[in-house]
Amino acid sequence: MTREAVFRPARILVVDDHAANRALVEVLLKAAGTGEILQAPGGEEGLAMALEHRPDLLVLDLMMPGMDGFEVCRRLRADPTMDDMPILVQTALDGADERAQVFDMGASDLVVKPINAREFLARARVHLENRLLVRSLRDSQQRMTTELKAARAMQEAILPSPAVLAEIRATLGLSVEAVFEPSSEIGGDLWGVHRLGGGQLGLFTIDFSGHGVSAALNVFRLHALMADHPPDPNDPAGYLEHLNDLLVRVLPRGQFATMFYGVIDRQAETLVYAAAGAPDPLLDGVALDGSGLPLGILAGARHDNRHCAFGDGSTLFLYSDALTETPLSSGAPLGEEGLAAMLARADRSASPEVLLAEFRAAAPRELPDDLTAVVVRAAP
Repeated sequence: MTREAVFRPARILVVDDHAANRALVEVLLKAAGTGEILQAPGGEEGLAMALEHRPDLLVLDLMMPGMDGFEVCRRLRADPTMDDMPILVQTALDGADERAQVFDMGASDLVVKPINAREFLARARVHLENRLLVRSLRDSQQRMTTELKAARAMQEAILPSPAVLAEIRATLGLSVEAVFEPSSEIGGDLWGVHRLGGGQLGLFTIDFSGHGVSAALNVFRLHALMADHPPDPNDPAGYLEHLNDLLVRVLPRGQFATMFYGVIDRQAETLVYAAAGAPDPLLDGVALDGSGLPLGILAGARHDNRHCAFGDGSTLFLYSDALTETPLSSGAPLGEEGLAAMLARADRSASPEVLLAEFRAAAPRELPDDLTAVVVRAAP
């Protein structure tokens, strides 16, 4: 970064009770190409101008009548909005203890009077460069935070809405509740429903490899593919095979998704499902088979339809592997047997969040993987 590029956008405040000293510093800063130079003849005025104008660098004399430079430093550093503003102190103090006191008061750096022009500008440049870099980093972080919040909102928007779930309850007698918690701002899990007509409901859970933005992008990819390619209610396995062949074409090498897709038929009182490496679902507390090759790995992979009874009073529990593989306070994960035992101890009619209370109590506050749990209950 050139000297001109550092000094030109800078606003620098010079606080000194001697006009000659302020003029000298101004000449040096102008020669360096500083964009804006402000001056204050004392500590009170300097503090007020610093708070008003928010300079990129404060050049501060220590020994001034009234409010001295030490007090200016103290007050500025007490303000959270000013704690990172660089303060370059001018001082005639040359003892080690005096210099230590300068830094204890919150100064960023110091130059000894009489000022050496090259040293002064070199130190000013270093602090301005750091200031520009910090500002750039903060701006980038702010943009990223804003973009991630927007992406999180988009991801939540593709989940089933309360209105949709209420309609399913009213028309099919199926209660569908879920916990959806990405491990970062956005994640690679997804769950959803398809209203298929004829008393049938399609239900799916998806867990992409990886976390964060890359996994979330894959979620949006698959969601778009599913919207363009509706399922065959009679063939969940064929649907997974079709989605797999589509994903093989678009997923980067090494990325894949585990998936469960099931069709609940309220009239036939059945559940027909296919799985692609998903965690074993629990039907009325009994583990089903979630095995199968994950999607996106091998073109032409085959999956099987599996048939179960699903009548009034039945409960289906679907989940992502964060629930069984996250190390708990004991040092060991819950595991599939531990999950089944935990659910057996809980009230079967409880919400998913209540069902997971025991897990929450032993799991770290920040989970290492995205967590999804879906509970589907047929009204008795």
